Amino acid sequence: GDIIVVAAGDDVSLVNRVSETVKLFLEHENVSFLSFNDIKINSNNEEIGRLDKNLMSDSTLTLEQFMQGQDLCFSGASRAFKRSLYDIFGDLILNCPTEDTPYRLRGLMLGNGMVCSSPGIMYRIHDTNLSNASNLAKMNHDLVSAQYEKDINLALDLNIISMSAATNLTLWCQYILNIKKLAFMSTHFSKYSGYLKLFLKNKYFRAKVKRHFYK
Repeated sequence: GDIIVVAAGDDVSLVNRVSETVKLFLEHENVSFLSFNDIKINSNNEEIGRLDKNLMSDSTLTLEQFMQGQDLCFSGASRAFKRSLYDIFGDLILNCPTEDTPYRLRGLMLGNGMVCSSPGIMYRIHDTNLSNASNLAKMNHDLVSAQYEKDINLALDLNIISMSAATNLTLWCQYILNIKKLAFMSTHFSKYSGYLKLFLKNKYFRAKVKRHFYK
């Protein structure tokens, strides 16, 4: 089919999730992937909130906005994307530990991303979530970064993105790789000296710091 819907075995899909997904894609032709503002539940099936408590209406994100430092809470668990994302970019590299963020980047290079303010699933929070801090610390972020770079280079070769966009996205990849590694360093000195170097060298980290202080 034309739409691929992601489903994880530990979550509960709501009855209208797929029909709402199709409806949103038909209404928003420029959207290449979308997620929902899912209901969080605990291991006892009790509701404990939404993924993004501040999202009041459906929101979209462009590649340009993303490169300027804006982002949305794209739930990987309720993700759906147009098949063209796979047809153009193909399989992920061997042992890439996540499909979530690579498909977010692929989607933004091919169109807009969207988050629907209503829930699509009940997202179960537990200690073995891939997004759990202890699991993120074990993740091989070099492989994720390699996937980003492979997809950026392919998009550039196919004239999907410009050279300036590819340069900025490569810089963004370096920022993400470094920030992930620094977050899980064991010593405070190594961590904060690394943050200082990153602040001096990478405009995306500087923009993140400025947004934090000027909220």
